[in-house]
Amino acid sequence: MEINTTNLPADVLREILGRLPVKSLVRFRCVCKSWDALIRSPEFINLHLNKSEEEKYNIILIMRLIKNANKNVLSFHSNNETLDTIAPDLEVPIFPDFGAVLLGPSNGIVCIVDGDNICLCNPAMREFRRLPDCPFEYPQDFYRDREDLGFGYDPISNDYKVIRLVMLSHVDDYTYQVRAEIYSLNTNTWRELVNTPQQNLYNDSISISFRESLHWPLVDRILTFHLNSEEFTTIEYPDQRVEYPDQGGIPRLGVRCLAVLEESLALITCICDDSDSNSNYLRFVDDNKYKSIDIWFMKEYGVQESWTKVFSMRSLADIPLSLPLSFRKDEEELFIQSIDGQFISYVLRHCQQLRKFNVYQHYPGGVVVSYTESLVSVQK
Repeated sequence: MEINTTNLPADVLREILGRLPVKSLVRFRCVCKSWDALIRSPEFINLHLNKSEEEKYNIILIMRLIKNANKNVLSFHSNNETLDTIAPDLEVPIFPDFGAVLLGPSNGIVCIVDGDNICLCNPAMREFRRLPDCPFEYPQDFYRDREDLGFGYDPISNDYKVIRLVMLSHVDDYTYQVRAEIYSLNTNTWRELVNTPQQNLYNDSISISFRESLHWPLVDRILTFHLNSEEFTTIEYPDQRVEYPDQGGIPRLGVRCLAVLEESLALITCICDDSDSNSNYLRFVDDNKYKSIDIWFMKEYGVQESWTKVFSMRSLADIPLSLPLSFRKDEEELFIQSIDGQFISYVLRHCQQLRKFNVYQHYPGGVVVSYTESLVSVQK
């Protein structure tokens, strides 16, 4: 039976509904045909997304591998000092290997990767879309050595894109070539890119999206990919020869991570304490003896000289760290994971205190992101 809402002005109804959580709006689509049409309309979806972003990341989303249950889950936590659970876990319907990787979010959409299995997900709507397999064959005598992926939104074409960089190594020598493959949600197809830079890929590097471009931390520089022009460029790391003169200017890096903080590109460098460790090619350091975790901001995007070290954490010897995860967006707080899988945060300014949470991941490599829910569907 149709419910009469004509006594409520349309703009007032949009404003009221636009402030409600996704879970409520999905239920309200059943109220009547006019409400369903309104909530599904692109104009309302954009209105709701803008209002959600004004709330400044009210959800912390954590990707975890539950090893004894052999499943990956997304868990939902409030953005407070205790990370209280606010919704049931969402099981990821792809087979877990060593724990899936989560990329994003972009407009409430995340990309989840587990080996050759890739899917897009709207966690708030509990909606998944498994991507088709890449149809491309690789040249004879080459094998797939490693790969890095990126995910982001192109506002000009209104399209969500997944980029896969595949490093192919020759079976008989040390030569390699890098292929780039791109998936478009609008067409639901993969295609190959030309003029792919032949950069040595960094093992399991996690890309971030910033300024409508994807960024990967490689061994010696940052590789970028503009989502609309589909062109690759590079950004140089900060010149650290002055920072580490006793090591010939080359720090012993356990891991490099990228993030976005204060509307700037941020670089996290984990300095290894073991002088014998050649860890530039490792995402995880076996002995995990971090001498420090430094954070750099690129004050002027694309300009190497504008890198500025803004934080340095050097009193971490009593905590067996695995790797940094991400920033909490509403304050300068870095999430870190310990070796035993516990999530920890480090408040960077003022008190510089450590916070430990009763949240665990059963394999090193969990992912923490600040999440804004949306009505954007991956089923379009």
